Amino acid sequence: MQHVEIFVQILLSSNELQQFDKAEIFLDEDFSHTENFTALGNLYFIHKLLTDAMIWNFKDLKFQNLTGRNIHSGNIKKVSIKEKFKFPENFFPEVEFGKKGYIWTRWQLNGTTFDLVNLHLFHDASNFVAKQAFPSVYTIRRKNALQYMLNRFNNYEKESVPIFLFGDFNFRPDTPGVVRKLTTGLSECKDEENIDNGKLKYKDDAG
Repeated sequence: MQHVEIFVQILLSSNELQQFDKAEIFLDEDFSHTENFTALGNLYFIHKLLTDAMIWNFKDLKFQNLTGRNIHSGNIKKVSIKEKFKFPENFFPEVEFGKKGYIWTRWQLNGTTFDLVNLHLFHDASNFVAKQAFPSVYTIRRKNALQYMLNRFNNYEKESVPIFLFGDFNFRPDTPGVVRKLTTGLSECKDEENIDNGKLKYKDDAG
């Protein structure tokens, strides 16, 4: 994680960001607790012209003023101005000790309230499995995790506000459709006789 710390310090000292006098930086770096570790990082910079800027405290259930540049790193479980959640392992059973989850923050800027959510969903563990059907089993699991997360937001005891989702959704195209498109006109490669100079023969050339 040393490189992350150096990167953050370079950002904070850069001339381009000197107009942003307030910052909240969340770096989930404590990989020793695999049950909570997401490896997510959120960096929020607030321009000095935004004088009415507040962030939600999930413990105190109220907004608090933003002051200075604050770095929350390492084990950030007890940081109360964010909600960090790691998806249960049964959501993505192919991955042991996975890091999929999200970090949720709520903001109020000049009287406008909204949520920012940094999200990391599961990838396709095997292209061979992914191409068997569409939507694939991985697509369905990503959908279930996303729906689970949105339900948590909808059931939050405080007011519902606009949500901006960003991060690594790991979306994939229709893999079976892509394979069909790429292989249209190709002979089925059953043995070496179907290979000519390292290339598959097209049906029109197969005789």
